[in-house]
Amino acid sequence: MFSKAQQAQSAGQRSVRPKVVALIVAVTLLGAGLRLYRLADDNLWCDEGISDLVSRQKTPARVMQAVVELDNHPPLYYLLLHGWRRIVGSSDFSLRLLSALLGTAAIPLLFAAGRDLFDDTAGLLAALLLAISPVALHYSQEARMYAMMMPLIAALILFSVRVFRKSDAVAVAGLVIVALVLPGTHFYGVPMVASALLVTGWSLWRRPALRSRLRLIAIIAIVTILACVPWMLAVIQKQLAFAASLPHFARPGPGSVAAVFARFLTPVSTINARGLFALLTVVGGVVLLLVVSWEVNEADDQTHRANSSRLPSREAASWCLWFILGAVALIAAVGFVAPFWVGTRVAAVIAVPLALLLGAAVAGAWRHGRRWQAGLLGALLIAQSMASAWVMHARPWRPDWEGLSRHLEAHERSDDIVLLVHGHWTRPLFDRYYRGVLPSHGVDRDLHHPDLLRGIIDETRAPEGRIWLVMYHERESPLAEVLGEFMHEAYKQDFRGPRLWLFEPEDLRRPPHTHSWRGGP
Repeated sequence: MFSKAQQAQSAGQRSVRPKVVALIVAVTLLGAGLRLYRLADDNLWCDEGISDLVSRQKTPARVMQAVVELDNHPPLYYLLLHGWRRIVGSSDFSLRLLSALLGTAAIPLLFAAGRDLFDDTAGLLAALLLAISPVALHYSQEARMYAMMMPLIAALILFSVRVFRKSDAVAVAGLVIVALVLPGTHFYGVPMVASALLVTGWSLWRRPALRSRLRLIAIIAIVTILACVPWMLAVIQKQLAFAASLPHFARPGPGSVAAVFARFLTPVSTINARGLFALLTVVGGVVLLLVVSWEVNEADDQTHRANSSRLPSREAASWCLWFILGAVALIAAVGFVAPFWVGTRVAAVIAVPLALLLGAAVAGAWRHGRRWQAGLLGALLIAQSMASAWVMHARPWRPDWEGLSRHLEAHERSDDIVLLVHGHWTRPLFDRYYRGVLPSHGVDRDLHHPDLLRGIIDETRAPEGRIWLVMYHERESPLAEVLGEFMHEAYKQDFRGPRLWLFEPEDLRRPPHTHSWRGGP
């Protein structure tokens, strides 16, 4: 995997060539441009509404309280977003800009990790694949904590390798900081840190001369556990209570686990035709890397082993693979007992090491004479990534709250009221975009008795007033059906997720009654 020139130099003595610097700058600018492109074209969706609601609190202490009351994720991202919006603002663009910048920062960090673990070419290709990966682009344009995880995971790989190779103060301090910050960003950071410490410890154990460094790994593991235990216990307790309230929750299965790997190239939740093709491409990259690593001759591997600051080619490949499989296995294991498994989110966790693995596969195959396999794999990776990125922008999926608000503002009357279903954070999202004058009232999504709903309406509505019902994911609430039992449903309209119903009093009904459905704004 490594050239002889690179084998002869230690990590601290190598300098990056000007041509390589120019290329990584170009790749980083490409990634930044893709992440900023149409960043605020769509409105916030429900999870981003949680980020907005929590981070808008007046003080960091109130942010922490809101995290405990309203969400089950660790607080570091919300605290960062709280400070960020104070400086930059709270528009859709401003809230997502933080994610775009964090996602961009992962690109040069991954290059550095790939350079240390493999070589410059592998690092460059890995950075390019991360720059155009659909899953990385998606989460870099979302006001959530997943983009914050990407540079942290790249730094985790980088510092893990450096602790193994020379264990200087900077590498140790970096690994300690990342091991503490990553779990505080998302609970999926715990299996990533565990995977990193396990693979680093195993590689050190295999070399008697380096076993003294195992104390560092043990100390880092203990510090991380002590820092994570309090809030992880609270999160697990909340998740188990949530699972008990559900008739069933999504557990990891073969399809959802396979989709985790396919999502690197195409935004699929389950394996369809596109997802299967993407999965086969990823698996082909893994196989190619393992084949090339195994083909490295024994003399080359002995040269690597003789230099304790170097990983043999096979071990470098296994490190990269373990960062992916170890994390997925740990997350899936917890997902069998509590609703921690969300396959679409797990894909964001492994995007960084998967880009590194695939970049190393292309670079290694090309260097060792497998030119057509390297070219084919590289072409498939780039083509599928760019095609999926185009589809992601051509077919927006986030809700159109602005369209819903404009429609309501254009047709509302002074004696109307708005009923908002609390489920999925409809209220804060509606209030963010609505500029009309109608009073709005929150309604429990589980309110299913007509008399109870009638009592609420009688207290808030004029006798001849109409009712506008706003629901997001209406399948989770019977309110539309209950309201339709004693009012006339004039029409409803879909706004890419949220739906707006108009209900009129019964005495406004004029036969023949016709129900009209409008498919979009």
